[in-house]
This record gives sequence, structure tokens and C-alpha cells, in this order.
Amino acid sequence: MSESPPHRTQESFVVGRYRLTRVIGAGGMGSVYEATHTGLGMRVAIKTLKPSLADNTITSTRFLREGIVAAKVRHPHAVTVFDVIEEQGVSYLVMEYLDGETFKELLDREGALEPARAADLLVPVASAVSAAHDEGVVHRDLKPSNIVLARERTGLVTPKVLDFGLSWAADEALPSGDITRSGVVLGTLLYMAPEQVRNARQASAASDQYSLAVIFYQAVTGTRPFLRETQFDMMNAVVSGQHAAPRAVRPGLSAELEGVIERAMHVDPGLRFPSVHAFARALLPFASPHVQALWAPVFELPSPTFAAPAPVSSLVPVARPARVADAPSSPAAQPPSTAAWLAQSPSRAVLIGGAACVACLALGLLIGASSGDPPADVARPAAPIAATPPAAPAPMPSLPAPARQVVAPAPARPGAARTPVVQQLRLDPAPTVPAAPADAGVYVPRYSSPQFLDRTRQQQLAPAPADERRRGEGP
Repeated sequence: MSESPPHRTQESFVVGRYRLTRVIGAGGMGSVYEATHTGLGMRVAIKTLKPSLADNTITSTRFLREGIVAAKVRHPHAVTVFDVIEEQGVSYLVMEYLDGETFKELLDREGALEPARAADLLVPVASAVSAAHDEGVVHRDLKPSNIVLARERTGLVTPKVLDFGLSWAADEALPSGDITRSGVVLGTLLYMAPEQVRNARQASAASDQYSLAVIFYQAVTGTRPFLRETQFDMMNAVVSGQHAAPRAVRPGLSAELEGVIERAMHVDPGLRFPSVHAFARALLPFASPHVQALWAPVFELPSPTFAAPAPVSSLVPVARPARVADAPSSPAAQPPSTAAWLAQSPSRAVLIGGAACVACLALGLLIGASSGDPPADVARPAAPIAATPPAAPAPMPSLPAPARQVVAPAPARPGAARTPVVQQLRLDPAPTVPAAPADAGVYVPRYSSPQFLDRTRQQQLAPAPADERRRGEGP
């Protein structure tokens, strides 16, 4: 078979509606390319077989089954397969693009992880594998290199299960023939269950549980339990269950965690946990508080009541953790001051200020209505303006007596007629009209109204009647 287009290296090429740009991974069976949808601009990953294996019916069947089986597993921690394309005799598997590193790369770089961190990363993986089992799909090739720690745009990490190429579905009536022959070892030996080493057709959901337990063993101890010098020795160790206890490798581990690992790695599948779901449920108490709070509803466990630290992965939406009992009141918990209360909401200060303005306006109208208009000829002195309005209406202060212009009479001569004393109440400087002398003994009140004084002045200035003049002249 001639070299197919996917293996060009100098330029990009198009397969279906996808433009392949670069190789992001390569293995013994094929390569993985980064590609972009020509219409949507969506970035995807495309997996394809090597040309030398494309004519192999068994290999091609396994490759296509990966897409069919992976499409059945709908889980946020399992890779999503979008399409399967066949072009020029070559099959292409279109799946979501994951930006990150494999779990193997993390372990190779950091070695043994803290138990809480290892549980945080593998509990979601176990949940995805459990979802595949619910669909009747057995993975059969779980290992650290098939777990990708995808980095999200938020900075969080999402574990994803890859490579369902060796899996089979229950509705396919268990693979047979050349695809899965007895005596043929399929998968990675270091992570395979004993029954799968003996006979690949005996692989079951319990075998996936065993592989997850071996991965967790390596994550918390930093060693692979069945690593030997030869493949034959490795197979004997797996079948007989010859491995060091986790606490013998890392004494700091708890006895409870060691018990969970040893049970899931038991040689007898019947003595392991009833399901991967039960295994993940047993691992959850060793995870971080945040992950426990996230996954407690999934595994029907009570949510923790302690504060949760920052997450290490973007898992699934969860119920809110139980509320911690109220602590005794402290000085910091006292009600805020008035200034702090107003600063919390600017609208409060605006409303209070507006109400104060309305109250001041109403108070001014009330005072003006009660005082009435002053007389036209009397001016009221200006009252001092207070900096702040009084809380309640104050009684009107008594007005000071207006300035008066006093016309003092000239000193009387001895024996002369007495002139009455008159006070001018007008404030405007009107010309002073001299009062005519009045009869001696005529009394003018000291304080009289202006009308009375005008009338008295007119009477004094008016000429006497004729009869009175005649009476005064005598006979």
C-alpha cells in the first residue's frame, strides 16, 4: 500500500472536513494529529493507524471498535469521540482535543504522591470506568499512560480516560476469534489482572478494578508492584500476587488505605470490591475535603462539615457542604457602627439625606405659616442661620424693640405751658412737624398708637370753632 496522505510532514492536509496540522503523539500502531474543523474552526485530535496496519483486518476492527465503544460512554472524565472517517482505505478517529499531560508523565516527574492528591485524581477516573461498566463496556487496558490530566482554561485539571481500543461491549457477545484469542496477552502486563494474564477472554469489570488499584499503588508508593527483570517473572508475580505491601514501601500510609488497596488487588476476583463504584466509594474518604464534598452525593456519602481547600481538578457539580455550627460571638462579629453601616450601601446615605431635606423644608413651611406676615411699616431683624436644623420646632424668640426716633421737647421755661411728650414710632426719617401748644394739663399717654397720635396732632393744629373763639374773646 502506498504511503497515505496523513504521513506528510511538510504541509498540512485535509481529511474529510478536518485539516490536520501536526503530530502530537505516536505509538506502535499509529499516530495522533492535531486538527481543525474547516467549517467550525473547532480544534480536535485525530487518531489513525499506520499504513502497514491498515490492511490488517484484526487491527482495523479493534481500531473501529474504540470509536464505537467510546461513543457509548458519556462521562465528563472519559474522552469524547465525535466521528469515525474512512478515506483512501485509512480509518480516522475524531475525538476531543486535550491539552495536558498523562498520569504517567506526572508520576515519572514527581514520584510518589500524597494519598489525598492521588485519590483526587483517580476517584474521577474510577467514576468514568464505572459509567463504562454500566453501559456494558470493559476497558481492559487501564494504565497511567491512558489517563490524561487535561488542563482547563480555568487552570484546573480534569482527569480523562483514553484508549478504548482493547475494550469490548456486552452487546457484542464477547469478542472471539482472532480479535481476542485465548493465550494471547492483550494490554500492559504490569497493570493486568491475574485472570486476564491467564486468559484474555476472562477479563471483566473486576479486572478494571484491579488495574485501577495497581495504578493507585504506584501513585502513593512511587513503585510498580510487579516490576521484574523478565516478562516471565512479571507474569508469575501477577498471577501469584507477589508484591510488597504498600506500608512496607511507604511506612507513612495508613492501615485503612492499605486495606483498600490490598482488597482491590486480590488475586481472586470474587474477593475484591463488588464493583468499581464500590472501590471508588472506599477511596473517597482519603481524598481532600474539597473532592469529598464534590463526590459525596455521587457515592451516597454524607458531605464533610469542615472547610474545603482549593480544588485540584474540575470534577462534577456537587451539593453545597453542610454548614458549620455557628461559633460564639466575638468582638469582630459585633454590629457595625453607623458610619460602617452607611458605607456598606451608598443608597442608605442618599435616602437618609433626602429624608432630612424634606423634614427641614416642612419645618420651615410650618414656622412661616405660624408667624404670619409682619406689618408693612415694621421690619423684622434677620435671625441667625443655624448650621443644622433643630430636631423639633423651637418657640419663636421675642423680637427686640425696633429703634425709635425720639423728638425731645425743648426745656420749658418757668411758668410756660407744658408741652406733651410724643415718641415717633415710624422708622423712616419723616419730617418732624412741631406740635402746637396744648392746653395746660392735657395728658397724652406715653405709649399710644400712631392713629391716636395723628388724630391728637390734627386736633391740636385745627383752628377752634367760631363760637369757641367768641367765647374765648369774651363779651
